[in-house]
Amino acid sequence: MEVLSFPFDSIKQENEVQKLLEQFKIYDIDKFISKQVIKNRKLKKIKISDNIIASTAQINNLILVSRNIKDFTNLDVNLLNPFD
Repeated sequence: MEVLSFPFDSIKQENEVQKLLEQFKIYDIDKFISKQVIKNRKLKKIKISDNIIASTAQINNLILVSRNIKDFTNLDVNLLNPFD
């Protein structure tokens, strides 16, 4: 959702990113993630797409990788900025 919504410099670049993303596991939104989204929203005003990503990481005990660490502050989620 997030990665593919940004503009790419070329079709080649977009295809490379899509190929990389195909290697990742897809997590469906279930009732546990949905409930976590609601809990997070009560703690912080956060965009729905970021909230779904954070909630998925929280429920599945995953590390959320993002350059925008500030978007996820005040949420109990493991964060990694690969540019730090």
